[in-house]
Amino acid sequence: MELRIFTEPQQGATYDDLLAVALEAERLGFGAFFRSDHYRHMGDGGPGPGSTDAWTTLAGLAGACGPPAEVVDRLGAFGDVGADRIYLQVLDLTDLDHLRLVAEGVLPALA
Repeated sequence: MELRIFTEPQQGATYDDLLAVALEAERLGFGAFFRSDHYRHMGDGGPGPGSTDAWTTLAGLAGACGPPAEVVDRLGAFGDVGADRIYLQVLDLTDLDHLRLVAEGVLPALA
């Protein structure tokens, strides 16, 4: 039996929260990481920071979880199911080394 992690970020999680959970789930050997696609908070209580877009978040997490060859495989899976455009979220505007890494190690393989 394979165990997977499913999150409900519309209940008050940021991208950084999701990234931390995804990386830890991968490190610990869980079979997959999922997140809901809901935009509205459910139930009582405050919505926290608000929801993030599911596909944008997953594309960002795919880029954050592994070396360029692994990222190519993960993003390529989106293309396999019909995606022709993926948006990668840049969170640290003061350090663009990660942008250069994607441009050099990922972009050519997906072009």
